[in-house]
Amino acid sequence: MEVIVVVLLAGVAGYFFLRHATERGRNAVRAYLYLNAIRDRHSVEEANQMAGGHAYSRSPEAIRGAKLYAQVLYGGKQLSMIADAKRQGFVLR
Repeated sequence: MEVIVVVLLAGVAGYFFLRHATERGRNAVRAYLYLNAIRDRHSVEEANQMAGGHAYSRSPEAIRGAKLYAQVLYGGKQLSMIADAKRQGFVLR
């Protein structure tokens, strides 16, 4: 009985951990797209719209680009990249 409870608790904890990590990764890719749009001189509204596009933000190229961008400019810290984007007007959804 105790084994079942421990396995169940581990499963629930794993689920919430992966859900949070997936959300943070999605926000990191969106922040990357937003920062690139701002760099290309788009308005804050346009950049937020561009970062909100679901099709491009899930592409492997966007994911790899976000990882590389975070590695080079933020020491690999996704949360720092997201915070910088938020300071520049990025809106999380």
